[in-house]
Amino acid sequence: MTTVSGILSFDLADTNLEQHPGEAISLFSSGRVEIEGQESWAEVRIVRHADDLSSHLTAQPGGWRGVVVVSEEWFGILQNAFLAPQTFLLNIAFGGEAGAADAPLALKDIALTLMRSAATTEESAA
Repeated sequence: MTTVSGILSFDLADTNLEQHPGEAISLFSSGRVEIEGQESWAEVRIVRHADDLSSHLTAQPGGWRGVVVVSEEWFGILQNAFLAPQTFLLNIAFGGEAGAADAPLALKDIALTLMRSAATTEESAA
């Protein structure tokens, strides 16, 4: 297995709360991913910790799709940030283990960073 590192970046203003029948609430977001210096798009569903789920990214034409599993505490923080009137940015740094070329990238050592967006409405209008 090959070890890789990367970062997922999302603007929580571009995030949706979703709940499919029979499933828990999740956050769905599109953003960018950089893996080993190569940048592309990513669509990620952020979910609370569950025994039957693991964090992973699967290669798609031109980008990645996947799931990031977070603790109950972090999910609450993200949900509150999503509902807040301010804009927040979410960065998810990770290490990953790449197996076969068509296998999902298993995400390990996940670290989340949540920060207020530097651009406010007033700054954007100037």
